[in-house]
Amino acid sequence: MTMRLKSRGNGSGRRHLGIQNRQADLVRVAGTLAVLYVHLWIAEGALRKWVPGSDGIMYLARDAVAIGVLLFLAIAPVRARRGQGLFWAALLAMAVAAFATVLVAELPLSVAVAGVRSYISPFILPLVVFSYQPPGILQKIARAVLVWVPVQLVLGLAQSTAPPSSWINREISGEETRFVQDGIVRITGTFTAPSGLTSFLVLAFALALSALVGSNILSRRAGLVLLLLTGMTIAISGARGTVLGVVVILILVLLHAFINDPARSLRIAMIVSVISAAVWLLASWLLPQVLAAFVGRFEAADRAEDTGGRLLNQTVGFLFTENLSLTGSGVGGSSIVGIALGSGQQWVEIESSRWVSEMGILGILLALARLAIGLGIAGSVILNARRHSTVTVVLVAVIAPLLVFGTIGQNPSYQGAFGVSLALLIASALEDKRSPDSVAANEARSKRNRRVSREA
Repeated sequence: MTMRLKSRGNGSGRRHLGIQNRQADLVRVAGTLAVLYVHLWIAEGALRKWVPGSDGIMYLARDAVAIGVLLFLAIAPVRARRGQGLFWAALLAMAVAAFATVLVAELPLSVAVAGVRSYISPFILPLVVFSYQPPGILQKIARAVLVWVPVQLVLGLAQSTAPPSSWINREISGEETRFVQDGIVRITGTFTAPSGLTSFLVLAFALALSALVGSNILSRRAGLVLLLLTGMTIAISGARGTVLGVVVILILVLLHAFINDPARSLRIAMIVSVISAAVWLLASWLLPQVLAAFVGRFEAADRAEDTGGRLLNQTVGFLFTENLSLTGSGVGGSSIVGIALGSGQQWVEIESSRWVSEMGILGILLALARLAIGLGIAGSVILNARRHSTVTVVLVAVIAPLLVFGTIGQNPSYQGAFGVSLALLIASALEDKRSPDSVAANEARSKRNRRVSREA
């Protein structure tokens, strides 16, 4: 009898150990998938541009990766599925709505599938990170992003100094680039369009800045070098969106630093000013024609449109959508991909307005929720500054504008940028939650600085 009990105990222990080992293997696989996703997001455009015949293959590969990750999420350990209920419910509702539109509005099935994919793709990687929480995933993803910064700079220098018809400036179709200003090519790096590189540079700047001012992503020295390289790439990119993104990041970082330590905010401002001046002088010396062309582009764009009015329209314009229907015109119908697949609808550029056009009342509710979340997380990191690390603050500064007036799902580059940024934010927020000592240290430093100021 005793021997049988011992045997059962040993068997139960082995099963428990086997389950633990299986869960540990799944966590390791999740970490590897997350890093591979980052590299695929950044390198996909280069393969499509410069490897003949890879365009269709990359589209199939992207779909295969999405399906594989969804299956991987489905086999997550029970404890990891608590955050998945809302995602699966949203996916099911989106699929039902899309296929109902196929039947009612005669939308092509391929358009509906592409539409559903564009809505859910930005959230797949964040859900993997949240479900499995691989150890050190924040550092792994951040370094996977930053390792591409020198590559983008080298490609950017080559693209901006080469003629539009050169091999390095070819588009997916094999034709010469359309992105030209006064004979100077707007750089795309490894991406297929300047907008993709813009999203990458804003995220890279945020991560490099957080490393420089103090985080466990990289050393301060590495952060300084990467910030210089990123700044140089931004200088020759000629993208207003990048400049706007950098300004938002700096404002939130300086406010966060001022609340915790006013003297530190002054140091950060001085360091960033010196770096900006050095980058501008170096770029003006090495590539004066490139900077002159892009300064002209900025001036022409400001004369041609009201930038403030455009941002306001992108923020709340969806509330005034014309010809609003209850159910919308169909998921994916007014996107670039949907039109290319034969939806027969007009392209809607502003994403929140496109949501309303495609999903009707549901689109309005989602756009309102998106706006509220964007404003809410931006306000949270300021009102509760001592509870958040610098990494969390810079990532909120990247994501909040995308939610308020930006784009998260218009094309694969935007989907990847938002997905990687949100995954990083989730990982950073989880680290903040697990490290209350850092919060206490921030509060102690703030109190000490206020006491010193009163004594002075």
